Amino acid sequence: MGHLVRVWKAVPLPAGAMVGRSGTVTWTVKGKKRTGKLSGTDKVRHQVDTWSAEFTDETGTVRRVSTKTKNRSAAEKILAQYEAEVDRIKSGIVTREELIKVQGARQVTFGDALERFRTKMVAAGNTPTTLR
Repeated sequence: MGHLVRVWKAVPLPAGAMVGRSGTVTWTVKGKKRTGKLSGTDKVRHQVDTWSAEFTDETGTVRRVSTKTKNRSAAEKILAQYEAEVDRIKSGIVTREELIKVQGARQVTFGDALERFRTKMVAAGNTPTTLR
């Protein structure tokens, strides 16, 4: 069973940062107040906003993958999808290579989507002047 974590990231000490007595660092980024812990003399460790999914894959390796979302409930759904993929691979329904191939096929460029839309509209009887 996997779980969600927020990763700590080390960044260079921001210009204009206020360093407190206990090593707490406070600074502002894009109008948002940030806090972190002083790590050494020129680094600050802070917790990132996005959630990461941590789970064990089909080979037994613990993997940590960013969900690229700040919403915990959305991140839990993404984690459930990763765990479902691992279960499908372990049960022999699909292989990792097949999943990668399917995920690559799902990615459609804007131009391809537009061409599919135009083809669908022409087949439905719409004139080319309507599609401009």
